[in-house]
Amino acid sequence: GVEVISLFLILHLLVYPSSNAYNSYIDQDEGSIGGLKNPPKADKSIYILSVLFDLMAILLSYWYVPFTFVLIILYIIFSRAYSSKELRLKKYPIISFLVVTIFQGPVIFISVLLIDYSFGDIMNKNNLL
Repeated sequence: GVEVISLFLILHLLVYPSSNAYNSYIDQDEGSIGGLKNPPKADKSIYILSVLFDLMAILLSYWYVPFTFVLIILYIIFSRAYSSKELRLKKYPIISFLVVTIFQGPVIFISVLLIDYSFGDIMNKNNLL
């Protein structure tokens, strides 16, 4: 229903683009990337847009899919930590692999399951069958 559509839109129109925009701003790629021979410069407006998208995602998840609110916040925090100049988790191969694998896999999967099941039901896999 409404929760599934809301979560889909929050993730695909706000969280994922924000993560990509923030990474572009931090990395400032100048060489060929993503099929672009000369990618455009990611200026401060991209950073501001990423912050606005994150805030909108947090607010909308709180209102429309509150059971995923904490997971959305965790996804955003770890996405930022992955790219940030201060933490730069992406420079550590094992940690970056785990962050990407956990947050793009189980965290998103559990977010979707929380639409129809409680966290306790998810932990007790017999209730999902």
